[in-house]
Amino acid sequence: MGGIGPAWEIVYDGFDLGREGLREALCTLGNGRFATRGATPDGESRTPGTYV
Repeated sequence: MGGIGPAWEIVYDGFDLGREGLREALCTLGNGRFATRGATPDGESRTPGTYV
């Protein structure tokens, strides 16, 4: 009854530096005023960002 639904996960296979910008954009979470952009796990190729 109620409860939280099943967990979900987005997985990208392989690494393509040319497409990392697109992946970051697709993994941005926001509400129209404030957004946090995803980044590579190592944080070196790209860095995470938060935007207002």
